[in-house]
Amino acid sequence: MEISFASIKNPISNENEVWLGTLLKSKYDGQKIDKLIDLSIVIDVSGSMTGLRIDMAKKSLIQLIQKLNDEDNIAISKFNKLSQPIFTYQKVSDSKKTDYISEIEKLKAQGGADILNAFKQAYNLMTGENCNKNKIRRIIIITDMEDSIDEKLAEFCEKISKENIYVSILGISYNFRSDMAEMTSHIKGANYVVIREIDDIKKYLVEDFEYLCFQNASNLTLEVTTPYVKIERIVGSGKEGVE
Repeated sequence: MEISFASIKNPISNENEVWLGTLLKSKYDGQKIDKLIDLSIVIDVSGSMTGLRIDMAKKSLIQLIQKLNDEDNIAISKFNKLSQPIFTYQKVSDSKKTDYISEIEKLKAQGGADILNAFKQAYNLMTGENCNKNKIRRIIIITDMEDSIDEKLAEFCEKISKENIYVSILGISYNFRSDMAEMTSHIKGANYVVIREIDDIKKYLVEDFEYLCFQNASNLTLEVTTPYVKIERIVGSGKEGVE
C-alpha cells in the first residue's frame, strides 16, 4: 500500500484540510496479461492549459505512445469547446509513432472546455466496426480538470463501463479533486491520479502503466484505525460517511 499526504485550504472555511491518500497494490495488480489494450486518448487544449500544463500534457502523451507496442490500437483526439480527432483508431507502429509525436508537439492551448463532449468523442473513436470488443479498452483523458463534475459525466462513464470500456483521468493540477475521486470510486474500472510534477508523468504512464490500465480486483475493503487523528470524511470509498 502506498500512502500520500496533502494539505489544502478549504475555499469556503479558509481553513487547511489534511488529506490522507491510500493506493492499494497486490502482488498480481498491474501484471501484463495476454490480452492487448486499445486506447482512446484525449488531451485538453483549452485556455486554462496554457504554459506548463499543456507542456506537461504533451510530454505525458508522448511518453505513453512510446510505451505501447505495435499490436496495441490507439485513437488520439484533442478538446476545448469542441472535440477533434488527431488520429483515428489504428494499430500502433514505430513509423506511426513518429507521426503521432509530430502532431502532438504542435498542440496549443486556447478556448473553453467541454469535458463531457470529449469523453463522447473518445468513446465514438473506439467503438467503430474495426474495434475488437474482446480486448481491454480504456479511455485516458489528460486535463487540468478546471471543469466542474456533473451528473451527466458520471452517468456517461458508468454507462460505458458496462460495455467494458474504462476511464482513467490524469489531472494536471496541484489540487486534489475530491469530487473526481468520489465519482471514479463508484464506476467499475475507473481511476483518477494527480500529476503535479514532470516526474509524475513517467511514474503513472511508464513505470506504473499496468497499474493504471489493467485492473485485477474491485469492491475491496480498507480499514483504517488510528488514535492520532479524527477521520471526518472518506472520499473514494464508494460509501457515504465514516464507519
